[in-house]
Amino acid sequence: MPARHFIFTSIFIFSSPLLAQEPQTTEVTSEPVAISEVKEVTPQATVPAVHAEPIAPPAPVNPAPAPAPTVDPKVEVMQKQIEEMQKQLQTLSTQKNAPQTAQPVSPIPTKPSTPSNNEKGSHEVPLLGSETDFSNLRKREFSLGWLYNSTNSETDFSQGGASGSGESRKVEIQIEFARNFTRYEIGTFLTNSYREVEDENLTTTVFGALVRFNFIENMPGNNFVPYFAGYLVLAGQEYNSAVSDEYEISGNGLGAALGFNWFPFGEIFALNAELRRLSGDLDNNASPKLKVEEEQTTVNVGWRIYF
Repeated sequence: MPARHFIFTSIFIFSSPLLAQEPQTTEVTSEPVAISEVKEVTPQATVPAVHAEPIAPPAPVNPAPAPAPTVDPKVEVMQKQIEEMQKQLQTLSTQKNAPQTAQPVSPIPTKPSTPSNNEKGSHEVPLLGSETDFSNLRKREFSLGWLYNSTNSETDFSQGGASGSGESRKVEIQIEFARNFTRYEIGTFLTNSYREVEDENLTTTVFGALVRFNFIENMPGNNFVPYFAGYLVLAGQEYNSAVSDEYEISGNGLGAALGFNWFPFGEIFALNAELRRLSGDLDNNASPKLKVEEEQTTVNVGWRIYF
């Protein structure tokens, strides 16, 4: 065998186990290597390509339901009310936009036409209870009255240790003037009376103030007006006698009355009747002093004019 073939055969045998071992990492030095010294290294082994299988995407996970928030019962009630109101508004708007149908209207009874003043005949008389215009009637702002009465009087008197009593009749005339405020009347009056018993005569003058409270307003249209009256009086007496001494006494008193004013013609003229009760104390400056306590029950009949 030639020497050249022997050398190549030996090199091949010794290089086979070296190639079977893993390649060792060569130590890298920091010294630079010349490009000319770098030899091309033939790759000794190739790494088989790895084919990656496609990975399936993860299955979707359903999220766990969150716990329902707690709602205040009052809020729920308010929400229900709001929903109901919205429904009602929708209903109303629907009804408003919908065409309206004419509904039958019931006939309204009308009052029979009354003839005017020009159409009324002179023979017609207004019915009782019908409405009347009282603006044409004269007002009742003031009153002027004349009264006449017949009185039964019981008198008790005393002078010193002596005392006595008596009963008499008298005629009395009264004049009064008053201001009318419909519900009440305020005025003044003057009364003069003359009484005579056998040889004695007594003249009494009474001046006073009065207040009448009308149970019905004293105004045009009301023709019967009952009333209650109160009196405050100042009185004076003059006594003359053929068998005893003369004297003069004075004093004051109070009174009350029930009466009525009746307007028979519906205008200013009124008939008057009154039941009155007066009482007072009279005395004088004589020595000894004369004291008189007098009570009167009077029935007055007269008339008044309101203007």
